[in-house]
Amino acid sequence: MQPGVEFDHTNVIDYQPELATGLSGVLTQLPGMVFEAHSTDYQKPGALQALVRDGFAILKVGPGVTFALREALYALADIETELLPEGQRSDLRAVVERLRIAGSRAHRCRAVYGDQFIGRPPTNTATVNALSSGSRPIMRTTRAIHAVERLKTRSGNPQFAAISLSGGLFYLVDKSGGADKKVSDPLTLDDFVKFVDGFGPPKPRKASKLDLAFEEQIRKSKS
Repeated sequence: MQPGVEFDHTNVIDYQPELATGLSGVLTQLPGMVFEAHSTDYQKPGALQALVRDGFAILKVGPGVTFALREALYALADIETELLPEGQRSDLRAVVERLRIAGSRAHRCRAVYGDQFIGRPPTNTATVNALSSGSRPIMRTTRAIHAVERLKTRSGNPQFAAISLSGGLFYLVDKSGGADKKVSDPLTLDDFVKFVDGFGPPKPRKASKLDLAFEEQIRKSKS
């Protein structure tokens, strides 16, 4: 589940319990069940406690921890290179890279075709179209993020961020004041992109040297 927390290379969106009540309230109809919350990396301890309290008892994390583990293991592999002959080394870096590439290919195939088609993607167009719908949430989030990145460039404010909610809704926040300031209501993807593209300063107009020279001539003729 996506309870409204997110992170990218510049921002961390903190958990706001009041915005997830609709989702967490569903658990009252599902006795004994809990949600798995995605993208909980880098949340503050209080936010993690609140997530568990609200029924998101499984917290999906990874990048920070796995990066530190990888660097530690790679350091050990470097020591191996210095101390052991070639035939006795683990070649960990090469093994990880080989498995990463193989896993990436399988993941892409699984995302589009499903587990039953790993190694033998379907050729029927209808089947491909039906199964590829599983990758659309990623595409939707990417469109929203790209719209926000354009806004960051136009406005010079890198603290804008998109918050995704259940039901395919998004809203815009501004973190430049030290807290999440809600800039828009929850919107569908198309409406969100339209709102963000129209928010803030307009995109600079591209003008050729000929256009600029012509405008300069008009200004001179009026003066």
